[in-house]
Amino acid sequence: ADAPLYPSRSVAVLEALAERWPGKPVQRVILTHHHYDHSGGVTAFAAAGIPITTHSGNTEFFTSALARQGLGAAPISGVGDQIELSIGGLTIRLYDLPTSHVAGMLMVYLPEQRLVFNADLYSPGRETQHQLWASEFLQAVRVRGLAVDQLVGGHGRGGGTLRELERMVGVD
Repeated sequence: ADAPLYPSRSVAVLEALAERWPGKPVQRVILTHHHYDHSGGVTAFAAAGIPITTHSGNTEFFTSALARQGLGAAPISGVGDQIELSIGGLTIRLYDLPTSHVAGMLMVYLPEQRLVFNADLYSPGRETQHQLWASEFLQAVRVRGLAVDQLVGGHGRGGGTLRELERMVGVD
C-alpha cells in the first residue's frame, strides 16, 4: 500500500521488489489517502502501467495530477464504502476509514492473515501517537467487526496487537 514520498523512491521500491521476486510484478498500488508522504511517488507506478486504487473521494485529484504529468491513461479506480480484491491469490478488503485526520482515507484488511494496515492513525513502534486518530481507527475496526491479530501502520516499526491499541487509547 502507498507510493512513498517521491517518484525516485517509488522506482527504488519497484526495482527492489522485482529483484527480490522476479516474475511477480506489482499488480496494483493502493493509495490510502492523498498526503504526499503516502502518494508522492504515484507517478512511478502510473508510468509502469500499474493500476491505482484509492478512495473514491481522491480519484479526481489523482486523475488530474497524473494527467498534468502526461500520465492521463493511468488506470485509477475508486473505493466508496468497501471493496474486496483478489491479487495474486490474496484476498484484500479495502474499507472507508472515517477520521478527523483527512477525508478520503482507506484501511487495508487481509482477512486470512487477520492483519489491518492503516497509514497514519496508529503505527506500532512509533514514538508519538495521536490519541484521537488512534481512537478513530479502533472504532472503525470494531464497527467493521474485523477479526484482527496484527495491526501495521505506515509510520511505525513492525506490528502491534489490537489489545495494545486498546490499552493505548484507554479502552478495555
